[in-house]
Amino acid sequence: LSHRGIGGSSSAMVINKSKWGNAVDVYNSCVDALEGKPYKEKKKNSRMEEGTKAEDLIRQLFALEHPELKVIAPPKRKFWQFRRIDFPLLTLTPDGLVKDLNTKLNFGLEIKDVELIKREDKDNWLSGNLPNQYYCQGLHYMIVKNDLDGVIFVARLKFMIKDDLLDKWVLDHTEDRVFWLYRKDVENDIKWLESKEIALIENIQRHDLNPIEEAQG
Repeated sequence: LSHRGIGGSSSAMVINKSKWGNAVDVYNSCVDALEGKPYKEKKKNSRMEEGTKAEDLIRQLFALEHPELKVIAPPKRKFWQFRRIDFPLLTLTPDGLVKDLNTKLNFGLEIKDVELIKREDKDNWLSGNLPNQYYCQGLHYMIVKNDLDGVIFVARLKFMIKDDLLDKWVLDHTEDRVFWLYRKDVENDIKWLESKEIALIENIQRHDLNPIEEAQG
């Protein structure tokens, strides 16, 4: 965390397409890292802890159901951190690496354990397309690791309903979705997002905050 930069989860923030933050937040975080300031880790809630615990189980089940794929998990109690040699602030911590034993293609693996309450969020996931912030995350995988032929998103969708007696949201049912993002299909989007991320990095290196919002429109 002391070597953080622009990672997959913050890639959508760079173009202000994330509900978790914006380009200014990424700028401030990277400047703090470059200046050696301690990382302000967000306090984990029960939902975040549940997602962390579910990750390995979801990965194992995916591997079991896809014997044609060699699924490599991150080191236990640790994680990989890849970074670009030319732009070290571009970083990536994948949830796994995958090799298709038939086609020999290489993929990054991103696991999502998603609790769905709002109708718009449910419709978004069931549309067949990745939500914007996760689509950006997939592009970022391929920006940092140019040996990836694509990214596989394995999503466990938890559909919640309101229990009026208990006055809380409870699990109704779960559905699994797998999204395949191929580099050859999104080359233009990769180049576009890469240009935005590099532009932000150049601002960070100059300690120049003002052009960020102007550049993003």
